[in-house]
Amino acid sequence: MLDYDHAVSRIAARMLRSERICCKIVPGDTALETILSEDPCGLIVCASFDSELSGLFPSLLQLPIPILALGTAAGALAVHLGGGCDAWIPDRRMADIRYDICPLFENIASSRRMISGVMPLRLPDGISVIARMTDSGLPYAFSCGERKRFGALMELEPNDPDSVSFLLNFAQRICGCTAWWDEDALVSKTVGEIRRLAGDGNALCLMTGGLHASVAALLGARALGDRMLCVFVNTGLLQEGEEEAFERFFSGRIHLRLTFRDESARFAQALKGIKDQEGKRSAVHSLMNVISREIQRQISGLSLIIHDRTFTEQNQAETRSHRPDVSLLEPLKDLFLDEVRQVGSYLGLPYDMIAGQVIPDTGLALNIVGEVTEEKLGILRKADFIYRSILRQSAQSRKLNEYYAVLRPYERDTYSVVLRALSVNQGDDLRAARMPYDLLEEAAEAIRRECPPVKRVLYDLTPTKRL
Repeated sequence: MLDYDHAVSRIAARMLRSERICCKIVPGDTALETILSEDPCGLIVCASFDSELSGLFPSLLQLPIPILALGTAAGALAVHLGGGCDAWIPDRRMADIRYDICPLFENIASSRRMISGVMPLRLPDGISVIARMTDSGLPYAFSCGERKRFGALMELEPNDPDSVSFLLNFAQRICGCTAWWDEDALVSKTVGEIRRLAGDGNALCLMTGGLHASVAALLGARALGDRMLCVFVNTGLLQEGEEEAFERFFSGRIHLRLTFRDESARFAQALKGIKDQEGKRSAVHSLMNVISREIQRQISGLSLIIHDRTFTEQNQAETRSHRPDVSLLEPLKDLFLDEVRQVGSYLGLPYDMIAGQVIPDTGLALNIVGEVTEEKLGILRKADFIYRSILRQSAQSRKLNEYYAVLRPYERDTYSVVLRALSVNQGDDLRAARMPYDLLEEAAEAIRRECPPVKRVLYDLTPTKRL
């Protein structure tokens, strides 16, 4: 998946992976050599109708694999083939589409689709129109003969069977992909890669709590056994009871080779005086890198570092530093959050750890507005625990994608707590959940009772983007 629009590429990847087709999202400026090194069966150029794609196809068309161009990319392909393309015209409505009998539209039952606009394409001789808009006769999709180059203005919609059939037809009927990708295949492939990179040496996984580190550590332990060394770093920014829960599961039930390191004082000092979010994030990551290097120097025979970063964190988290003579592996780097949860379930993580909130290594620091202090952490930790407990006891948490509390200054030495609960709307959008009023009231009363410095409790209705 060549990513020129995050929403389109994520929808496409989720659809194909749900059908057990292995696919990888790469940035739009990825070099041809890098694409070929993945040995792909085909390429989908994922673009919306406002993506910037100047100079895209002259180089891409050198690839000896089928290519499907979506959105603006279809217009760019038409131009490169000797045709033309007018600017996209916004026109949101239902439209009738006439599909020709061809492999790309096999099993497409519906001929009526929602469109957000029209992009008039002019195609040269030798290019076959394989779908048209019936009211205007404008091309909706086209094919470039035996070269297996396709352009389509079809807009992918979540939970749409025709969108799934369309992508699956390209992957299987045109590219020859087989359905093999699932948790078992992913774990087997990752275990083999860990063993290859580790060789006869030891591996290290730094853990600061949360699902991602748990899954990464279990993958390492499955591959290497006692040669997988895990260090849980207590940053002092953890949720209530998080370290104890980790110890109970990994030391008690799994018997992972796990040690604990209390670095809370160092993180408190690193965050002192910092009020902006980016500054906090940078301070935490910088100190974590220092601690990582310290730990690496203490381990003899270290040959591999396993990092827990996922696809959605690629642009949000810094890669932890490692020695030049030590390999780095990010086994979750191509996975979305729900896929990490599926792998966690496959590996035997308990439900509470799988369904729990994904907390980055910055912990609660970014949920505090202003400077992080021990007093604020204590208040937020208790308020957050109360809120999460009430949602879990009511089973409301199972309907939510994210839920957490934020601490803000109020008057003088008092605070307000802002409650967030988000559910998936469509694509990458998260909307504020319509929470039962009695639960919010119960949470507000409990927080104000247990946390005297909190004078106000608010519920935030602002939508956001899914990570």
